[in-house]
Amino acid sequence: MRKLWIAAFAVVLLCACEMAPQVNMSRLTKTSEDYRVAKIKPPKSVVRKLKPRVVVLPFSDTTGYSGCRLGSIATEVIQNVVASSGSYRVVERTKARAIARELGYQETHGMDISQLEKRYFALGKGIKYAVVGSVTSASAVPKNNQVTAEISLYVRVIDFSKGAVVQAFEVKGQTVQNAGISYCSAFQRALEDAVTCPLLIKLREVIPQYGYIKEIRTFRGKEKTYKVAFTNLGSSDGIRPGDKMKILRIERFVDPVSRRVSYRYIEIGEGIVAQNGLGPSESMLVVEDPVVMSALRVGHLVRPTAARVQGKCAGKHFLQMFNTLMKQMGTTNQGGY
Repeated sequence: MRKLWIAAFAVVLLCACEMAPQVNMSRLTKTSEDYRVAKIKPPKSVVRKLKPRVVVLPFSDTTGYSGCRLGSIATEVIQNVVASSGSYRVVERTKARAIARELGYQETHGMDISQLEKRYFALGKGIKYAVVGSVTSASAVPKNNQVTAEISLYVRVIDFSKGAVVQAFEVKGQTVQNAGISYCSAFQRALEDAVTCPLLIKLREVIPQYGYIKEIRTFRGKEKTYKVAFTNLGSSDGIRPGDKMKILRIERFVDPVSRRVSYRYIEIGEGIVAQNGLGPSESMLVVEDPVVMSALRVGHLVRPTAARVQGKCAGKHFLQMFNTLMKQMGTTNQGGY
């Protein structure tokens, strides 16, 4: 039975994570189509690689477990996880506390953000997004010499430049610990699970990180042909081998009524980051889909997805479930495996 579970765990990991391809640099060539350039160039912020500047404001706590300081812990964990992701520039804690005081966040929590006076948003000059919210529920259930702790967070992402909520959502975390651990410690582990998995995945969707394709080359082999797109995102931007990136073209749109000009990002496909060629400010994106290869242009945008984080979280949760079941079965069978 144990071997069966381990095999199932391995399958989950293989399904959740793509293997990063290895590119033979010496066999890359330039074809005429590799010189094609997108009609609309990337925005200056993408070319200069200006990461979105984010401030994490203090989270409140409505769980009833005031002694556990869950609001403060949630704020610190989110701050650390967002900063270490490499995708954002995070405002230091002292600045975040000053902004929170001026916004009167504790008093205005739950209030429609559009009602806040515009002058408050001047405090966030240079800051693109704010992450605010509260720890809304916490529960701990003891069973079979273990404690299952669950926690929920309500999160709002605010566009500081517009003074509007981009998106509001709820995320949950869970952990299973030995019965001897305090409830506060168990809640903290559950908080870390909620932030490093669903919250970080959601932030990658709500606060996108963009790069662009600087150069395209072609690999022609006996069995297959593929394109290699060199992007301006690298390890310093949180990119890792095996990461998936969406490829997008920019389309100009003119409203037929208002005549207002806007720009849309149209997805044309995706590629996967190679094992080699990854530097602090550059990565190689392997594209194998013939349709996407024909549409590929220098100057197209790339946007990292949350696939790697999702795969990591899926494996983590499966392993946690596996360990819990093994402990329960070991208790029931008194170590009979």
